[in-house]
Parts: sequence; C-alpha cells; structure tokens
Amino acid sequence: MTSMLAKVFDESPDGIIVHDGEHILDVNAAVLRLVGAARRDDVIGWPIGRLLEYPHLKWVERQLTSGTPPPETSLFVPERLYALDGSIREVEAHAQMIVLDDGQSAVCVWVHDLRAHHTAAHKVLEELRQQYAAEARAVATRIAGGVAHTINNRLQIVRGFTEFLGDGPLTHEQRLDVDEIIRATDEAADITRQLMQFAGVLPQVREPVHLDALARVALQELGAQDADLLGRISVVTEAVDAVLIDPRQLRELLAALVSNARAATRAGGRIVVFVAGTTLPTPRRSTDGRRIDRGRYITLEVRDTGTGVDSADQMQMFTPFFTTSPVGEGNGLGLAVVEGLLRQNGAFLTFSSSPGAGSTFVCWFRLGDNPPLVGEAVPASVPHAAPRPIILVDDTDGAHATAVRGLEDLGNRVLLVRSEAELFEVVRHVGAPALVVMSAGIHRKAPRLSRRWRAQWPGVPMLILDGAPTLPPHGTEPSRPDPRGIHWLAPPISEHTLINRVQALLEERGAAELTTS
Repeated sequence: MTSMLAKVFDESPDGIIVHDGEHILDVNAAVLRLVGAARRDDVIGWPIGRLLEYPHLKWVERQLTSGTPPPETSLFVPERLYALDGSIREVEAHAQMIVLDDGQSAVCVWVHDLRAHHTAAHKVLEELRQQYAAEARAVATRIAGGVAHTINNRLQIVRGFTEFLGDGPLTHEQRLDVDEIIRATDEAADITRQLMQFAGVLPQVREPVHLDALARVALQELGAQDADLLGRISVVTEAVDAVLIDPRQLRELLAALVSNARAATRAGGRIVVFVAGTTLPTPRRSTDGRRIDRGRYITLEVRDTGTGVDSADQMQMFTPFFTTSPVGEGNGLGLAVVEGLLRQNGAFLTFSSSPGAGSTFVCWFRLGDNPPLVGEAVPASVPHAAPRPIILVDDTDGAHATAVRGLEDLGNRVLLVRSEAELFEVVRHVGAPALVVMSAGIHRKAPRLSRRWRAQWPGVPMLILDGAPTLPPHGTEPSRPDPRGIHWLAPPISEHTLINRVQALLEERGAAELTTS
C-alpha cells in the first residue's frame, strides 16, 4: 500500500475493515475507536464474525462462492458492529471485493457509525416530547385553575344567599330544601378546590413534617368519620426523618389515595398504609414521566387487596375526570390531584396494579439533606442493576421506542433484536444479558422461544409483553414469575408500567445474586 493510500486509509472518518472472508487482515484507526481497541494487533487475525456477522457475511459468502462478478455498486446496508466490551454499534456497512498487492482476493468493508445520528435524533424527539407534555400540562392547569376559580366564586355567592334564606322562618320542607342546596354547593366547591389543587393555584406552605406521625393522625381522623373504613385500614410505620411538604396538602393526597383504595375494596378488602425510609437502588420513572434518581427516600405507600386496575384503564387513570366508578360516585380527580400535589412538593408517585390482585401506590419524598446518589457507590448490601444489557426482542418497528429511551435515560443499555435467531446471535457476542423482554408479536410467532431460552440460560429472567396463558387465581399477582423465571405483562402497556416493571426485575435479580454470592 503506497504512503498516500495508507494515509487515506488511516485518516478516514469511517471505519475500514479488510478481511479474506474468514479473518481480519487490517483495520484503520476509526475501527479501533468504534470497537474500543488500543492497537491494530488487538483485532488483526480475529475471525471477521467477531466484529461483523449479519447480513454482511452472508453477502460475502455468496460473492466468494458464486464465481459471479460483484456488482458495480453496492449500497450501504444496516449492520451491527460488535465492540470488545460486548456493546453493539448500529452502523451502515458497504462491502467491496478487492485484490491485494500479492494477488489475494479480499473484502474491504466501509463502516459508517450511526450512533451520533441516532443520539441526536433521539435527543430532538425527546426534547419535543417533553416540550409538548409541558405545554399541554400548562394549558390544562391554566384552564382548570381559571374555570375552578370562577365557579368557586359563584358557588360562594349561592351558599351565602342560601344561608340568608335559612335564617328566616321556613317550613320543615323548606328547611330540608335549603339544607340540600348547601350540601350540593359544598360538594361542588370541593370539586373546584381539587381542580385548583391540580392547577397549583392554592397557596402552599412547606415545612418539615414527620410522615409517620402525620399519617397516623390523618388516618385516625378519616376513621373517626367512617367506622367501616376504620375496621378495614391499618397503618405500619417506622420512625423517619422529616421531609419538606405542605402538611395540608399531604392530608389531601393521603385522603385521596385512601378514598381510591376504598372504592376498589367494597367487598371488605384490606387497606394498609406503610411509612418507611428506603434506598432506591436503581432509578425509576414517576407516573408523570419524571426521573426518580437512586438515593434515599421516605416512602408513603397505600396498598389494597381490591379489584385492581386493568391495563387499558392504567393508560388513563391519571387523566383528570377519568373514572371507573359508576356515574355520580366519582369525579375522576383524585389520582390527578395526588400526582399534581406531589409534583408541587418535589415528590414522586409510582404505582403497580393488576386485575384481581389489588393496587399499590407509592409516594417518594426525597430527604432534604441528601442529594441524589450521582457517582456515589451503592453499599454492597443494596442490590443494584447489573451492567449487563437488557435485550428487547421486538419486530414492531418502534412500538416500544419511548420505553427503550426511558430505560436508557435511567442508565440501562438496551439492545434491540428483531427475531429469535438474532437474539441468540447477539447473546453469542455479549454473553448472558440482565433480562430479556419479548414483545407479544414475537411470543406468538415463536411460542417455543421461552422454553429454548430457559434451557440455555436458566438464570436469566424473561418478561413477555403478552397475557399469561392461564389466568391466575383471584388475589395472586399475574406479573410474578412462574418457577422457571418467566414474567408476564398484559397489554396495553404504558411506558411507566413497562419501565418500572423492568427496573423492579433488575432489582430482584440483583438481590438474588447478592444472596447467592
């Protein structure tokens, strides 16, 4: 190779790989950067399948064995480049048959890295999504606040004049009518107050509050007003540090969560409220899309053994005025208000629920003097997500793209493959992943894939985004694994549900590995 060609070869911004159909003969500096190698000798002599496998090698095999002349032009095709650390780069590859100085036939592959392009595109899409969500939330809260304020003023006028009427001489029937007007006015005023809380237009006074003490007092007050609730609710607390919150708003959100739980447990189910200090080992997503960084929190958890929420309703349950209650028995503001109050107080909300298995809502309050655990080592006793990747087997062309970006934002590495064959091909290069997530389409096309996976990798869990083959007994959790490590998540699946289910499985696996180590 002349000095000029060598200079072009070495300084090309795209990667260049020369191989003889079996082994790598030479690479340039761009390839070394892409695969994470320090020297050419780290790569030269390797089987080409260590870096490129499909579809490039199949094209090369056809060209080397067919005896037909190669085409004059060859388009760049999608390809995966395997780095030394097991990571996979999305690239475009262009292969061309060449003849070396010694007359030997070889293949020259130009590799164009798509990572920067995809990263920039994802960043723009994510910024647009966040901007749209913020603008939509701002419009909704502004309208809700303005309408609620106007209606509330009129309701106060109605109530005032009704009280004037009540001060005069009235018959028994007229007195009952006045009392009914006052009751209806107070109920309507309560709805407008919830709307103003959702909009964040009510005055707020944040102060140090011990959640364990306040939760017990607030629940005693709720129980004093409802003997049936008092008999079905229990409180489990531990002494916790104070958090900054408006105590009046904390009472409101606790009352809303308990009311929601009571509506789901009308047949006599149990409601348990937990207050505890906890360390979050892996990041999560809140119901409104915010990132909950790993670190130390005080959690307020409301758990019920009621009917649960099906997958379709989970997609809308935090939308204002959405309710599954019969007409006249719910206004659909409770959970939206809870989410809004927590956001106003710098706290977060997560939930899990399955039909027949009850629901759990968790409020996360960060301790005021504890910053996020950024760059700080998690104690050895705390399970954490393994550095191994999550493999998503999905052929739906981006149906779960937002969830993938959300998982990557939480520090995970997600590899997307589109078939059973590609799954095992990738695993040959990267080894056992932390978790395999299989879309419903792949599960139905390859029903034996989970059995084959368990036989080869029994210790790696699999989450199937499809309904379980048989319904679980009432009161059990359908998303828990069978004894073979298979988990199920029935569609439709919200981004929040999928991301937090994956994070929980990573935590469970980390805890199991620590226990057995």
